[in-house]
Amino acid sequence: MALPRYRYPSDTSDLEWALLERLLPTPACRTPKGGAPEKWPRRRVVDAIRYITDSHSGTRVSGGRDPITD
Repeated sequence: MALPRYRYPSDTSDLEWALLERLLPTPACRTPKGGAPEKWPRRRVVDAIRYITDSHSGTRVSGGRDPITD
């Protein structure tokens, strides 16, 4: 089942993902020792981390409004 694709300003571009993907460790399920398959696509996890860190004040995602002070 494909996950719905939402686009946020903090999402990684294809170029950024091409650079970042090589820096991530090999998934455990692809190593000789084995492991459980990943539940979420790595790019979605990176996008979620960037969303949280980029929008910690809410100003970028909410169009310039700061929900804490407004």
